[in-house]
Amino acid sequence: MATASPVWLALLAAAAATAGCFSDRGLAIEVDVAGTGATSVELFLGKTACDPGDASQNLAGIDCKSIAPPPSGSAPLRGSIWFRDDLAVDAARVSGSRAAFQLRSDTTATVPIVIAVGLTADDRAVGVATLHDVTIPAGSGRVLSTALVPAGAVQPTAPAGTAAQDRVQVWRKTTPPSSCVVAEHWEDGTATRSFVVPSQDPDCDDVVDECNPAAYLGTGTPGAASRPDCFATQPTACVLGSRACMDGSAVRTGTCGPQHNATICVPDPFCTCTSIDDACWQDQIRTMPQAMPFIDCSVATTELAPLTVCPGPGQDTTTIELGDHFMASACGTATIASSTLLGFGSSATFGGAEMTLASPKKPCNVSMTWKSGARTSADAVDIGAIRIATSTGALILPLVLRFHPTVDACVGPQFSCMLMDSMPDDRVWSCAQ
Repeated sequence: MATASPVWLALLAAAAATAGCFSDRGLAIEVDVAGTGATSVELFLGKTACDPGDASQNLAGIDCKSIAPPPSGSAPLRGSIWFRDDLAVDAARVSGSRAAFQLRSDTTATVPIVIAVGLTADDRAVGVATLHDVTIPAGSGRVLSTALVPAGAVQPTAPAGTAAQDRVQVWRKTTPPSSCVVAEHWEDGTATRSFVVPSQDPDCDDVVDECNPAAYLGTGTPGAASRPDCFATQPTACVLGSRACMDGSAVRTGTCGPQHNATICVPDPFCTCTSIDDACWQDQIRTMPQAMPFIDCSVATTELAPLTVCPGPGQDTTTIELGDHFMASACGTATIASSTLLGFGSSATFGGAEMTLASPKKPCNVSMTWKSGARTSADAVDIGAIRIATSTGALILPLVLRFHPTVDACVGPQFSCMLMDSMPDDRVWSCAQ
């Protein structure tokens, strides 16, 4: 919606809306059921487009590409996904051949998509109308009329024949009460779909511990999850993977499989760990660094607290040389993370010290800079990771930062990093080719 102002929806008698007797503020929507046999009409207001990168709106964290409606096991249907304006179910009884609704807003607002669905007495969807960019006036009133077209049940494959067809499905959740809808239009063998769903539960299955939040009572195969959670042993490398799961289980306990969307190699010893979320891989770096390739950095600080980077030209930047292992075309964007193998970005904070990475220069030389912040951690060593994008995905190298107050008043180069590679046969390098 173009404004943060809430939209208030009330039900109207159809005759009153037609006669212009509703409040002189807002929008009356009059829906003609047009012989579909509908006895009520439910109105779905799509307020916000689903954005996979907006966690404040996309509360379930879906990929915003598709939703699998009931029954369980149905194929995911691709389409545009919109989040509801409100959880409450908004339905009006048909009077004569019409149902009417009133929308009001404190300021003029535009609802990107409004879907009206005609329902029979047994709650079966039989008609649909889709409206786009519906404006709700704040200081005046107007009536918008539309008519339902007959609609059958949605389907994942093209229906027989070439004639245009409309289809719709509504399904409901109970805690808290709400509903989901998908409107589908087939033409020339191609479907255009629009979903309006609650952002908290976009598959309307009332499951708290979601395995697949975009599938009604969904399941997930090994490697299909959007977020890696385990290490998978493959013939060519140890890679990030995810476990199989089913809705309703808070813990993924199924088989770990390599991620479907990308091959992300990690050092071989990581495959002895059961989860990427625990401290296992960090403990290996602290206790057995010689058992795997890693980046070892010596970082001098000022002698007195707060511990900051040594002043002077070049004291805050170092170069990590990785060109001996990478083909020139295989070394992509470099990102960094602190204490995790997820959430990589252009910068990460280590005990208050913010480190940033620059894009690699040929032949894969990565610059790291202590950009800002003072070292506040009492631990002299911090563990992180650097991720290098490749043509097939990425590889991840552990990062060890050894902070120490300088003893020579910051004279001479004080920040240096080196690739430690006593295990040149580690299969992590298979991703660098």
